[in-house]
Amino acid sequence: MIAEQLKKSILQAAIQGKLTEQLPEDGDARDLLKEIQKKKDLLIKEGKIKREKPLPDIPEDEIPFEIPDNWCWVRLGELTSLIVDGTHRTPRYVDKGVPFLSVKNISSGKFDLSNIKYITDEEHVELIKRCKPEYGDILLCRIGTLGKPIINVIDFEYSIFVSLALIKLIEQDINMYLVKYLSSPSMNEWIDKNKVGGGTHTNKINLRDLYMVPIPLPTLAEQHRIVERLDVLLPEIGKLEEEESKLAALQKSFPKKMKESILKYAIQGKLTEQLESDGDARDLLKKIQTEKERLAKEGKIKNEKPLPEITEDEIPFDIPENWCWVRLIECLDVRDGTHDSPKYVAQGVPLVTSKNLVNGSIDFTSAKFISAEDSKAINLRSNVDDGDILFAMIGSIGNPAIVCKDREFSIKNVALFKNIENLMNMHYVYYFLKIEQEAMRKVSSGGVQAFVSFNFLRKSLIPLPPLAEQQRIVERLNQLLPLCDALE
Repeated sequence: MIAEQLKKSILQAAIQGKLTEQLPEDGDARDLLKEIQKKKDLLIKEGKIKREKPLPDIPEDEIPFEIPDNWCWVRLGELTSLIVDGTHRTPRYVDKGVPFLSVKNISSGKFDLSNIKYITDEEHVELIKRCKPEYGDILLCRIGTLGKPIINVIDFEYSIFVSLALIKLIEQDINMYLVKYLSSPSMNEWIDKNKVGGGTHTNKINLRDLYMVPIPLPTLAEQHRIVERLDVLLPEIGKLEEEESKLAALQKSFPKKMKESILKYAIQGKLTEQLESDGDARDLLKKIQTEKERLAKEGKIKNEKPLPEITEDEIPFDIPENWCWVRLIECLDVRDGTHDSPKYVAQGVPLVTSKNLVNGSIDFTSAKFISAEDSKAINLRSNVDDGDILFAMIGSIGNPAIVCKDREFSIKNVALFKNIENLMNMHYVYYFLKIEQEAMRKVSSGGVQAFVSFNFLRKSLIPLPPLAEQQRIVERLNQLLPLCDALE
């Protein structure tokens, strides 16, 4: 993301003294460091903080970049009165009490108190004897999520868990600059080099290592200019980041929306040219009905009950004049699988259910098995042939699949669409069901699992083009839809 890269570049430039002008009147940061050391010595003398072991000088190989002449390199521990973590013991939580913060409450870069836990006043009093967050202190994520510093601006008391480090500064006026540095790419590099854990263990930063962090220290006036400059630039980058996120989401959804639009245009007759030589779909419908009547007389399909006429308020959109609206049962043989639960066996014939229809094909890997006798009984009603379409009626409704049969199987709670004497292009029907499945899901019913009824499917409308036009639509979709897939 450009915004993230820009943010890193600006932060890095700022902590190297390249974002603002160094002024002679600022003096030298070494004088600031001396003042901090004097204050620290006084606090030690007064017994307010403990004397710590002297930190080693920073060698050349620890210095990651050059800084202006009036800056100096110091270790974080030289600027602090205390670096400590929160309690290592999981406290007893209560419904109301003193807030108890962990990494999740600051890892976003700001205080998130939406899902906060609480401890008793008594436990809080014990915990703050060792670790007491105060206004202006810095909190840093040190376990799991690493880094992510934040200045304590909360005006009420709270305690913290071991996953957070508390950094108390001798000179609190440097906290805003220090947070910027602790957020920088250089600090992230330091964390990567010095973190411990990994593999099966959670990554963390040891407290003793935090004392050793090299800090480029500008004069106080320069720190203020750096912070002011960053406070102007970073919010603008934040806006860019939001726009990039919106664009990324749009790019992610674009192929799917494009597919949907292309499919909708196709079944509305807007994707291909209608030719007079195609004839009229009403003649095609008559042929299908004639063949259905013949097959019914021969006992190959069931006689269908008369269906109600299609009313104007049922028609969702206009179609070309030589197309016609029909119900699925009028142009196809519509069946469904068994509704019973046959006895499953360790080996036998796969029983395909709604869950086995995945990405336009049948996934047999999770299919259960039934005996050959049970399969034969099921197939008397709903035998599946090459070129048929299966459609999930329960759960994840839809997911149509054109059958390319490489084994015998039976179906349960799955709709079966069969061609009538090859008078329909089943790939056209497949594409229609792909776009129609969303509407069917919206009107599905059921408690634990959504479902569409067999009767609902039979009555569903389909725009019927002449057969030649169906073929052209399929050819066009076969050209365009892979281009959408390539964008994903």
